[in-house]
Amino acid sequence: MKHKLLLIIVSLFFFSLLSATQTNIQLLNQATEAYKSNDFDKALSIYSELEKKIQKNPDIYYNIGNCYFKLNRIGLAILYYKKALVLDSSHALAKKNLNFALKFTLDKQDFENQNFISSFFSRSFFSLSLNALAWVCLILFIALIAIIHVFLRQSESYTHTKKMFLISLVVLNIIFVGWSASRFYIYKNNKEAVISSPKVDAYSGPGESFTKLFTVHEGLILKVIKVDNAWTQISLFNGFTGWIRTSTYKAVAI
Repeated sequence: MKHKLLLIIVSLFFFSLLSATQTNIQLLNQATEAYKSNDFDKALSIYSELEKKIQKNPDIYYNIGNCYFKLNRIGLAILYYKKALVLDSSHALAKKNLNFALKFTLDKQDFENQNFISSFFSRSFFSLSLNALAWVCLILFIALIAIIHVFLRQSESYTHTKKMFLISLVVLNIIFVGWSASRFYIYKNNKEAVISSPKVDAYSGPGESFTKLFTVHEGLILKVIKVDNAWTQISLFNGFTGWIRTSTYKAVAI
């Protein structure tokens, strides 16, 4: 009786999973058709529904970004391209469209003009997605365990070459684990945000009674330092800091 009940529960689970998958595929096809027909509002509505159903999917974020761009909402387009890249830093189309969308912002994005060394390091550090790094770490760890097992069984032929190979494999494991840990830390502590309002004034303190310092515009990428209810202290990539209304930006963090 228990086995039959378990079988029923498992069957219901897989049936509901299959049904949900088919529904999502239908919605995805509808969104694609709406986008191709230039009905970007409808496409955005469907993609937004899929965003709730399929959480943390870089392709969904990318498509939402495309819809916002077509609707001339540059700030939100940049936001969703960034979200896609947070999940998959190797997403080539999201990178391409983000760089294109940044050209339509009024404020100069200073981080675009990094020197060669900084640019090379940044590209290398984010060349693999978190998922890819996790798989590499798993494969390297399994390989290390397997090699240690083989070497222990062949201790009489434990040559210098084998020793160096084992050390190299250990070093590779350490490097990739450290790389993955650093990327995961950045992912969990992402302080980036994008201005979503057309024009935003920044002040020296949390309120309009303080001195106005500068003005930023839709699409500008910044970092959040501190949130104080209706006001947020932010930092720009050129080093400027100020306070803006919390309602004027959207956080990139997922």
